[in-house]
Amino acid sequence: MSGQEANGTKKGWILYPIGSKPKWPLAILLGLQQYLTMFGATVLIPFIIGGAIGMPPDKLALLISTMFFASGICTLIQQSPLGNRLPVIQGGTFSFLGPAFAIIGMVAGKKLTGVDVWQIQMQELAAAVMIASLFEIILGYTGILGKIKNIISPIVIGPTIAMIGLALFSIGAPWMATNWLISLITLIALIIYSQVFSLKSKAFMMFPVLLAILTGWLAALLGTVTGMISPENAAYFLVQLCTHDAF
Repeated sequence: MSGQEANGTKKGWILYPIGSKPKWPLAILLGLQQYLTMFGATVLIPFIIGGAIGMPPDKLALLISTMFFASGICTLIQQSPLGNRLPVIQGGTFSFLGPAFAIIGMVAGKKLTGVDVWQIQMQELAAAVMIASLFEIILGYTGILGKIKNIISPIVIGPTIAMIGLALFSIGAPWMATNWLISLITLIALIIYSQVFSLKSKAFMMFPVLLAILTGWLAALLGTVTGMISPENAAYFLVQLCTHDAF
């Protein structure tokens, strides 16, 4: 925990230094928070790609399942001697969506006939990902990446990640627009919990996402009970009980 180390030096905001382990109940909650954080992105990436190429629903379901399976396998490999053994999940990234849309557009521009265009687009995307992965492997094993770390500093990485997120606003905004009140309550709660309350409470430091989601669910429940949210638009917040009247 934070405080003083045995030699008297401060640990700062680090709750669990290298070699320490949280208790099982706490580890389960932290794992649940990580799952909720990565679940949306892991589903959304193949959902966006599948929608852009017009993939049939059954194939889209297979693509999403493949995404989860590959993410799990990569995460397990990362924990082996072949990986860096960091406690993170290897999932998808939104940064490749821009090039992916460009490839999809190039294939669509060929106006192919007699074939399922979405299959050709998936083949082109798969080839591009494989070539890009080889480039990453070369950068990693030759040590070039370590030499350019002084150039690619957090000052460079931060704005880059921010620009990628802002570029995807048009995708997330329609989902938020289904209920701006609940969306803004959850978003504001996440910012306050992670940036303000976390400075004074270990619970908010460790579980900002989980607590923000819980706050959004409670707000949705309260809105449904008071009639501010209609049951027809609250499928994710209201459990409809089946009775004999429904049959």
